[in-house]
Amino acid sequence: MPPNIYKQNVYSHGREMWHTLGEVGQKNETAKEVNSRMIDVSFEQRLFHILLNGKLVSDNKHFGIIRLEGDTEHLIGETKAVYNLTQPIEYIDLYDTFVGEPVETLGYLGSKGQKMFITWELPSIDVHGDKVETYGFLAVGFDGKFSEKLYQTNVRVVCQNTWSAAVSNEDNKVYSGKHTMVDHMERLGAWMKHLTKDAYESVALHEKLFCKMEETPAEVDLAYQLFAKVYPKKGDIGAFYPDELRTKDQTRIDEFNQSQEEKRDFCVELFQGRGIEISKSVWGVWNCVTEFENHWIPSKKSPYESIIMGGRHKTMSNAMLVMQEAVGE
Repeated sequence: MPPNIYKQNVYSHGREMWHTLGEVGQKNETAKEVNSRMIDVSFEQRLFHILLNGKLVSDNKHFGIIRLEGDTEHLIGETKAVYNLTQPIEYIDLYDTFVGEPVETLGYLGSKGQKMFITWELPSIDVHGDKVETYGFLAVGFDGKFSEKLYQTNVRVVCQNTWSAAVSNEDNKVYSGKHTMVDHMERLGAWMKHLTKDAYESVALHEKLFCKMEETPAEVDLAYQLFAKVYPKKGDIGAFYPDELRTKDQTRIDEFNQSQEEKRDFCVELFQGRGIEISKSVWGVWNCVTEFENHWIPSKKSPYESIIMGGRHKTMSNAMLVMQEAVGE
C-alpha cells in the first residue's frame, strides 16, 4: 500500500522514514514549529443548496466540508449543522498546550490532506533489559467521518500503513471524541494531558504483561503447543459434502495444514537457537513468531504491507493473544 502522504507533509524526529518523503528533523521542536514548514492545510464549512423551481434553496442543516488548495476547492465530506469544524492548526496548538512534549512524528494523509497525525514519545517498556518503545498517537479526520482519536501504541506512525496498524488495535485506544460535541477540544486536551502525565502507570501495565511472559519458562514441548495455536490447522471435510468437490477441497486443506506444520517446525528451530538469541520463556516464544513473520517468510514483493496490516500482522496479533493466555493474563 502506498504511504498516502499529502504532498511532502510528513515529519520524523531523528529517523529516516521508509518512504523517504518529508523531513527528518534533528532537534526537539514543538508541533507548531514543525507544522509551520509544511504546506498549509485548512478547511471551510458551507451550506448545501438545491435547485428548486429555478431557485437555489437550502434547509440550513446540511453542509459540505471544503478543502482550500490555492485557487482550487475540493469537497471532501458532508456534515450536519451540529458539526464543529476544527482546523488542523487548532489541534497543533492543543497538542503544544496540553502535551508540550517534542514532536516525534507529524503528518497529513490523503490526496486532500483530510487526515492528520501527531505522535510523541512515552516511557519505553523494559522487559528485563529488552526495550519496547511506546508512543502517544493523536489521529484526526477532517472529512466529517473519522473525527478524533487518541491511542497509546507501540507503532511509530509515519504513513497510512502505520496509521492503519496503530488504529486497528482497539485495546490501545485511550479516547474517542466527536466534532458534534460542543466541548470536544476541551475533552481531547484533558485526555492528551492525562495520557502523557500518567504514561508511567499506563506503560507499567504493558510492562507487567511482557515481564510476566519473560518470567514464564517454556521448554520445547510448551513452545510447540503455543506455535500450534498461533498456526492452527483446519479439520478434514466431513461426510456431508459434494463428491465433485471433495478431492479438490480436501487437497487444499491438506496443503494448508502442511504449510502450518512447516511454520510450527521452523519456529521451533528458531526457539532452539537458529535465529536471534532468545530466552527459554513465553517471551522467547513470542519473539520467535515475530522474527519468523518479519524476517524469514519468503515474499516475491515487499512484505511491508503484510507486516503492518495484512496477514503477517494478523498472525502476530493472534500470537500475542495466545501468549497472554499462556501466562494467565
